[in-house]
Amino acid sequence: MNSMTGFGRGIAADEALQITVEIKTVNSRFLDLHINMPSTLNFFENELRRQIKSVLQRGKVEVNISLRNTRDREKVFTVNESLALQIREFLVKNGFAQDIKKVALRDMMTVSQD
Repeated sequence: MNSMTGFGRGIAADEALQITVEIKTVNSRFLDLHINMPSTLNFFENELRRQIKSVLQRGKVEVNISLRNTRDREKVFTVNESLALQIREFLVKNGFAQDIKKVALRDMMTVSQD
């Protein structure tokens, strides 16, 4: 290998899923490997590290992996009515709204689950 600096992107897809892998490398004295990927692929991280280390001995390496569902499926909108009522009650009880029937959606959306 003549240069430690590079960038590559690969995309693979089928009827249900698309995976994109990007690799960026820059010159560095030691191997500094960073992998960002969805948690659903964590089981694969050790094998990926092993394979990268088998071909690279040094450099700063960033690997980004993303998954995207490509199935055409109908989107379903659902409302948790019990939770919505609890939020409206909370907002009225704590003085953020006057009437439980007139609580604005934008006010309900500001309530954090934390």
